[in-house]
Amino acid sequence: MTPTRSSRRPPSAACADRAGRRRSVDQGRPCTTHHLGTADLAAQGGKVIDARVVDDGNLVTAGGVTSGIDLALWILTRELGASVALGVESIMEYEQRGTVWRSS
Repeated sequence: MTPTRSSRRPPSAACADRAGRRRSVDQGRPCTTHHLGTADLAAQGGKVIDARVVDDGNLVTAGGVTSGIDLALWILTRELGASVALGVESIMEYEQRGTVWRSS
């Protein structure tokens, strides 16, 4: 079976600098960031979830450097299937950690 992309819109990405300046794409939405930035994220309107990766449809966020790898592998799983993500894990010699929080 050939993997196909889902009909969902591609996820967006948002990054904050050390001062917490960023666009407010996550206002009121479930999201995560590095543990040192969670208070700033919450103060700016994000609904902070304690997870390595948070998937809220077209906004997928991660909590740190290696969590970013988990985010990328999660998007591969979600869009192309687990077998594709497992193949990439094997090539990278990396295994996903933790769970992905998903909105319903």
